[in-house]
Amino acid sequence: MRILIVEDEVTLNKTIAEGLAEFGYQTDSSESFKDAEYYVGIRNYDLVLTDWMLPDGNGIDLIGLVKQKSARTSVVVL
Repeated sequence: MRILIVEDEVTLNKTIAEGLAEFGYQTDSSESFKDAEYYVGIRNYDLVLTDWMLPDGNGIDLIGLVKQKSARTSVVVL
């Protein structure tokens, strides 16, 4: 399972990624809406974990972007 983590707080982002990796999940990490948009454009994700407020956008807008690319991808807003 491939998971995209979108969290602007670096420590929390890294902690989530490390925790998921321990259970065998493949993760990519993004700290901004723009970076998340890039990752969503080049990869298919099973799950996107996103922060509500990002420095250059918000998690709600990201849901629309993710669902346009893959309606099957689940999105959890933290």
